Amino acid sequence: MAQGNLLVVDDEPAVREVFQRYLSELGFQVEVASCGEQALDIASEWPVHVALVDLRLPGMDGLSFIRQLKKKHPYAQTIIVSGAGELEDAIEAIKEQVYYYVRKPPALSELSQTVRLAMDRFELEQQNRVYQAELEASERKYRNLVENSRDILIRLTREGSCLFVGERVEQVFGFPSADFYRYPRFLFKVMHPDDVPKVEEQIQRTVKKQSFPLVHYRIIAPDGRISWISQSIHPVLGKNGQCVALEGVARDITEKKELEAKSEQLLQHLRKRVKEQTFLYDLTQSLETSKDLHEWLALSCRKFPRAFQFPDIAQVRLKFGNKTFTSGNFRKYHCRITRDIELKDRVIGRIEVAYRTKARFLPEEKRLLATVARKIAAAVHRWELETELKASERELRAKKVFIEEIIENVNLFVIGFDQNNRINIFNRLAKIVSEYSKDEVMGKPASVIFPDNDFPFLNSGHRSSHKTKTPNLQKPIEFPVHTRSGQTIDFRWTESAVADESGKMTGWIGFGEDLTEKKALEQKLIQSEKLAATGRLAAAVAHEINNPLQGIKSNFNLIAKHLSDDFDETFRVPLVSEGLNRIAAIVHRLLDVHRPRSMEITAVDLPALIYGVFILLEPSFRETKIELKQKWPDNPLPVRGTYSDLHQVFLNLMLNSIDAMPEGGKIIIEVTQTKTRTELLFSDTGHGIAQSDLEYIYEPFFSTKKDSKSIGLGLSVVRGILESLDAQIEVLRTGQEGTCFKIVLPTNTKVEELENELCGADIGR
Repeated sequence: MAQGNLLVVDDEPAVREVFQRYLSELGFQVEVASCGEQALDIASEWPVHVALVDLRLPGMDGLSFIRQLKKKHPYAQTIIVSGAGELEDAIEAIKEQVYYYVRKPPALSELSQTVRLAMDRFELEQQNRVYQAELEASERKYRNLVENSRDILIRLTREGSCLFVGERVEQVFGFPSADFYRYPRFLFKVMHPDDVPKVEEQIQRTVKKQSFPLVHYRIIAPDGRISWISQSIHPVLGKNGQCVALEGVARDITEKKELEAKSEQLLQHLRKRVKEQTFLYDLTQSLETSKDLHEWLALSCRKFPRAFQFPDIAQVRLKFGNKTFTSGNFRKYHCRITRDIELKDRVIGRIEVAYRTKARFLPEEKRLLATVARKIAAAVHRWELETELKASERELRAKKVFIEEIIENVNLFVIGFDQNNRINIFNRLAKIVSEYSKDEVMGKPASVIFPDNDFPFLNSGHRSSHKTKTPNLQKPIEFPVHTRSGQTIDFRWTESAVADESGKMTGWIGFGEDLTEKKALEQKLIQSEKLAATGRLAAAVAHEINNPLQGIKSNFNLIAKHLSDDFDETFRVPLVSEGLNRIAAIVHRLLDVHRPRSMEITAVDLPALIYGVFILLEPSFRETKIELKQKWPDNPLPVRGTYSDLHQVFLNLMLNSIDAMPEGGKIIIEVTQTKTRTELLFSDTGHGIAQSDLEYIYEPFFSTKKDSKSIGLGLSVVRGILESLDAQIEVLRTGQEGTCFKIVLPTNTKVEELENELCGADIGR
């Protein structure tokens, strides 16, 4: 299965062929084009995920093609593969958001890794866009559900202080929402004093996860109005399973309480007027009775309203002692009344009452039946509302968990703020980058993490456009952020207002991207281009010098050969010859900077190589009284590299050490090895490197030597060679006691045959 779509744009057939064959074998779907126009035709009919583009193309250049490609496929990742890049090209590439810059000829392992990383970034951005769209849709639904619901979402700390409250709280409670955040335990301050103990008791039970029922309490508004509130309370559990907060849904039930009170008053009034009692008789069984019971029944029947009386109590089968008295059958049903149970213009049931005698129903009985029907309808309506509320709570909780999971795991620094700049969203990456825990910042001002001068979006000027009814993403800005430990991180921050459907702003949400690694790569790219440009300039100058120099040397040798022995100035011949040889050596080293080195990687015997360098420089060692000391493992392993390149590395290092010890000293080489790497410490006892010069020692033409013997290319060449061999060099220590370099070399590994084939192609334009 193809891993993604790659478009290779290069006018060299060898490059196109090698790239297509190699990348196709890795599982990518590869299309090739020889110019920008042909590539755009392909991109018009084929989705491009990653494009490998040469800068120098016939007709449309590489950067122009990238601009046109972005119009067709704005999320496609682009990689420049070119051997002719200048500093200006690199800067333009950065402006066009080019993912990476690879110099020709590239190592195929580096190329495949870069392509895979670019494809991963493309897929990640695709997934992020899907998540972002789902998140926005979910947020809209969540916001609509919250704002259009009659209920109020409330989140409290375990101590009862408010973390979040819905916007309808002011309409129901009579207090602005800001007061709930501003004052600790504000909910209990506006609660009826008689209700506070039972609510606090319920909170403690919820914290202990004992029970989660509804709790009813009264709120006293500023105008003295009392409102009844019904609220659910549920625990919010942390990662350790402990309760970290409380949340629930509050509903105004004042009207319901008033209706219940009126219904109870009406029922009591009817009971006083009708004085009814209800008796259930099973006429198929005999009644166990006595004289007292018989008298009580007779008395009860006389007290019943006429419609409730039995036609003749004596007709009921009564068992008195050992005797049973029977009567005739009860008369058939003759009179009945029905009442529909209605709920919102629909009939949900029916009540039917029948008597065994022809009698008229009293008005009180009809009103009582209507009241019972309404109470049943109210009970059913309450059940439906509670069922709907529970379903809404479940859906709301699921959406909330879904949104929180996206925010928590997205590969961005996400922080949300309310209207008072208090933090209400703080995701995993924000915790890692800022070094603050979620509990330390939730509900706190943004200045807890970022001082005002460290976070430009806190300035009202940056948020002025958020007053519009359509909250769009602000233009990203970049600024340094200081973490809790004092580390400085470069950040790109994008922020958007969060508003309801009416355009009222409810807060902000911001997305941050750590640019530290990208900035470092940009600096590395600029430095690489700087080195390449300097090398090309040096090589060009050296080439121009070399031609007349060879003529001067040849003519001088011819003149010196024919000088007579009695010439008084013959002692100057060796001086001139030495000067010409020094110029030739300098020119040779300048040409070496830009001359392509052999790409044949082999196993190199490092002890033998260093011994060869020592033999070459032995006269200098003797002349300056410098001693070479070496410490090797018992069975040293070969390293990965080319003999000539590594020979150049240690030759330059030893020459620098010899120059640093004109009065003698020691060069010490200590080697430790594992199966995967060789670590070499190269130290001398010279005068050391000044701390102020350390950041410049690898730059071309930088030298601290005052005798004009050095042109400052030694360490620049050393680092360039080692980086091409996947090796590293760093200054471990320096000072008056000398300098120590740490060099890490890889062990020998096999190189793919395709890499040699690629290096043999003519792609070094």
